[in-house]
Amino acid sequence: MINFLPPEGLSLVKREYWVRVLSVWGFLLFAVCVVSVLSLLPTYVLLKSQLAAAEVRIVGGEDTTEEYRVAAEAVKDANVVIGQLEKTRPSVRPSEIVGALVAATPANVEVNRLLLKQDAGAAVSAVQVQGVAATREALVRFKEVIQEGVLFSEVEVPISDLAREVELPFAIMVTLNPLLKQ
Repeated sequence: MINFLPPEGLSLVKREYWVRVLSVWGFLLFAVCVVSVLSLLPTYVLLKSQLAAAEVRIVGGEDTTEEYRVAAEAVKDANVVIGQLEKTRPSVRPSEIVGALVAATPANVEVNRLLLKQDAGAAVSAVQVQGVAATREALVRFKEVIQEGVLFSEVEVPISDLAREVELPFAIMVTLNPLLKQ
């Protein structure tokens, strides 16, 4: 190919080409730097604020030791109260009472409601069991099974609950054994 440019013009065109290439790459590098700085700006602000907060904590360190001492005293007081409450806690939990009644329930007796009655010491003193028994014999057997248990001292079935032959609605009053409540 024949080059129609004189040698001075050719060198001028090459120089202009390289100036354009380098300026494009320079602008791209500048754009990458600007984007990098803008993306790191939130991190810088966050770190700066955390450092300021840490300096405040270090300067205010004397106050935190006093707060820790007060908190430790409060924990000790709470442990004393918990110890006192543990002594007054009834030895039979309501979940144990309900579990014993559910275990004593035969298949042909349906219990609909359990009402736990508490005495003044916040311990459960009696339970009212309401439901429907399929037959009179099933209700009597349910009463006997409850009486056999160690948790209960007395089971009261009103006579009116035994009036029907089948599908007997009942409301039994079960008294807890007073020796188990403390």
